[in-house]
Amino acid sequence: MAGAALAMLVITTFTVGCGDSGTDAGSSTAGTSGIGGLTRPATGMVEVLDARSDITGSQNLTQAPSWLDINWVAIAQAGNYLKFDMDLAGKVPDTMPAGIAAEWGIMFDTDSDGTPDWVVYESSSNKDGWVYGLYNYKTKERLTGPQFPGDAAHSDTKITLTVNPATLGTTKNFKWLAFTNDYIKGTDGENLQAGDKVPDNGAPENSVDWLPYP
Repeated sequence: MAGAALAMLVITTFTVGCGDSGTDAGSSTAGTSGIGGLTRPATGMVEVLDARSDITGSQNLTQAPSWLDINWVAIAQAGNYLKFDMDLAGKVPDTMPAGIAAEWGIMFDTDSDGTPDWVVYESSSNKDGWVYGLYNYKTKERLTGPQFPGDAAHSDTKITLTVNPATLGTTKNFKWLAFTNDYIKGTDGENLQAGDKVPDNGAPENSVDWLPYP
């Protein structure tokens, strides 16, 4: 399954439904404190504006797809769920080009040790179509399809993920970061090409740059 393969690459080489839909998590004042600044426009809501054209990776970045470039990310309460909206610089293709796979997701540090505990993701490839899931780094359990405790959607330039926070073992506070990646499928497997992340210098391994929620 594409989602499983993609998330495993994120786990090892990170370089770069549900209840009430609630308020659109990115519709108001994303980034009013400046690029990379966290804002709290409403109770239970956080937003971060990302720099434009800041994709990193190994491919020719001038040709990297704009749907990897994050404009902003927002988290908001949606009933008993949390809704994650990611807005991108370009429209997400309904069908990926042949040989290309991509992933958009949110990582969580729920025990404040600076390493990821969970990742919720949506992925797409020409072979497998759209897949979404939740992966537990500690138990290696992966919840996809009907087992996934939430929902996922994509429309135009937006990726939306909704998840029940009780599944993460927390309903109040956690740290998070957002990412995008694309891969070219070669004879030696899926090779990471390029991606974006929020915050720009965030990373799963012992990062001091995880963002807080709320």
